[in-house]
Amino acid sequence: GQASGVQRVTGGHVDVAPTLLSLLGVGAGAGVMLGEDLTRGEDSLVVFRDSGFVDGTHHLIRQVGKIARFTCYEVKTGRVVDCHSLKDRHRAALERLKLSDTVIRGDLIPELTAGARAGPAP
Repeated sequence: GQASGVQRVTGGHVDVAPTLLSLLGVGAGAGVMLGEDLTRGEDSLVVFRDSGFVDGTHHLIRQVGKIARFTCYEVKTGRVVDCHSLKDRHRAALERLKLSDTVIRGDLIPELTAGARAGPAP
């Protein structure tokens, strides 16, 4: 297909299913997905359990200790950058963790998939 081949974008495990479905020609309405279709050619926000992330441009690493500290880098150069400039992306990473935790702890996968099969309300 047109989107097949090497993709030089950042992605994580949650991006595998939407990407494979896209390659198979299955539309976005196939179910509830937390990831992104990487065949779009855009980097996905990859969130780590400790709230660190990589987004193709920057990598935020959380150092564990009595006081949580963050170090941020440019992906291409490895240069250290001010983490304050990434606060909106970090907030988005925290929101994704919160959403994922809510789905898992609330055992919401059956409800979400039932809603996806039913389609939008009239």
